[in-house]
Amino acid sequence: MKKILLSAVSAFSILVSAVAFAEINYSYDENHVSFDIEKSENGDVNYTDKISFAVLKPGKEFEYAKASDYKYIDAYNQSENNVNIDYFFSDNDWGAHKLRLTVTHKDNTSFFREYSFYYNSPEDINALITDMKNVKAEGVNACLKKYAFERKVLNLEEISEINPENINLDAKFRTAYEMTRDIFASGGEYEFKTAVDVLNSLKLSMLADALMNKDSDSFCSLYEKYIGSASGLIDNNVSSEKYFEIFECFKNSIGSYTDLMQSLKKTSLLTLIDNGTSQNLIDAVTRYGSSYGIDIEETKEKGVAPGDIAARIDKSNAVQYADSFGTVYKNIESSLIPKGGNTVPGSVSNKGGGGSGSRGGGNYSVPTVTENAVQPEQAIFTDVSDQMWAHDYIKYLKQQGSINGYGDGSFRPDSYVMREEFIKLVIESLKIKTDDSRDLLFLDCDKNQWYYPYIKIAYSNRIVKGKDDYTIGIGEEITREDMAVIICRAAGIKSSGSDLSFTDIEDFSEYAVPAVSAAAEIGVITGYGDGSFKPKNKATRAETAAMICRVLNYLSGETKS
Repeated sequence: MKKILLSAVSAFSILVSAVAFAEINYSYDENHVSFDIEKSENGDVNYTDKISFAVLKPGKEFEYAKASDYKYIDAYNQSENNVNIDYFFSDNDWGAHKLRLTVTHKDNTSFFREYSFYYNSPEDINALITDMKNVKAEGVNACLKKYAFERKVLNLEEISEINPENINLDAKFRTAYEMTRDIFASGGEYEFKTAVDVLNSLKLSMLADALMNKDSDSFCSLYEKYIGSASGLIDNNVSSEKYFEIFECFKNSIGSYTDLMQSLKKTSLLTLIDNGTSQNLIDAVTRYGSSYGIDIEETKEKGVAPGDIAARIDKSNAVQYADSFGTVYKNIESSLIPKGGNTVPGSVSNKGGGGSGSRGGGNYSVPTVTENAVQPEQAIFTDVSDQMWAHDYIKYLKQQGSINGYGDGSFRPDSYVMREEFIKLVIESLKIKTDDSRDLLFLDCDKNQWYYPYIKIAYSNRIVKGKDDYTIGIGEEITREDMAVIICRAAGIKSSGSDLSFTDIEDFSEYAVPAVSAAAEIGVITGYGDGSFKPKNKATRAETAAMICRVLNYLSGETKS
């Protein structure tokens, strides 16, 4: 039994229209209706209330009903127990039935709720499907009137914007219906086999018509009502206002149902990643990437982790990718395909060592990243699932003792990284040590704090130098360019001297250019899809873990050669 209104059924249909409230829940399948009434001391339905249930014969109305018009009546006496009502329609009992639940209080006051169930024969449903599947835009009004008003097969009470007694849908809506109907009738992942499918295509038509022909407010109000019918086309987790804005990029090029379907999916994808996390982007590409010609499984087969691509895409304004997202994604994918035999485990799939960087000295040892070390076995943190793009990076560093979570068991992968946190991660990951016992003189370094020993090691190894104001920057979020500086100094990675190719080179601090160049040459850190690097942007904990693992993989590859 399905606990969802208007869920698809098989050879025949029951359709229901009702305003549900908290203490009466209903469900149904092909020929069975069930009501669960929950009593409470101070709610709408009290322990002392009496419940009655009535079913009229097909086509009858309660307002005019006589005793002979009732097919079934029953009453449930006052009791402290909840009430469960099951009603089975008999064979050949086709037609539109009215059902009424009445709640009578102890003082004889009462209220009722009416439900409309359309219990139709296979012949009626087949006729509806055939006609609605083949009707042209100009015939939609007449076809809907025939099955909704005259033959009572289609329960248009589910769509309040359509008056079943006076159906007068304009030409733009009828065109939208023809397109959305073809999506359902095209034989793909959607279906057009029941009266429920017809209703869902009509609801999606409402959304498509609002997107193509109305304003944002109209679409947003309809989105709240009908998003459930658009599953797989319009994501129910998106901002409806942002969805309308992005769809504007596509609507003028829609000429067929395939154009509409692709535009709806593209808009869902871009809306999901707009200002989102890398994980949001991966989830969006997994669901809707086919609209841009992206096959995420194919990406993995090429030895590239989708999370690595996600980390390199600028998610601050996804509308910029309306026409080019597929190209941007594939270009980044191509740049990350492992070269030669110096690769890393498939589940991590980062670019290995090589390039023109060189590894200098330093008092550290580099662990070998083996496949067994990164295979997901159990939850490592409460907010890092084994499906998360950075899972294997985070797990490996945790196993090495380089990272820890928070007291509540979380890792907070989307939080920004403080300078002292990053320094600790670098020192522990690269196993850097020092025998220097001198105290630090930086104004913001407290020798009683957890970070002090790591800052001391980093300073003694010339990994950090401090600022002009005699501070290290404790409590500040580290920038992308400063991460590159610190990691390259720690690992002894030096640039070949080639120029930076990023489009925003004027935004770099002069001291950071050689390090960013070195890190970019070996794929430890890369730019965004628009060619920029955004040196002053902050990095998340997940992205930082990924970068550290890339450095370890690079160094491990160098030591093997």
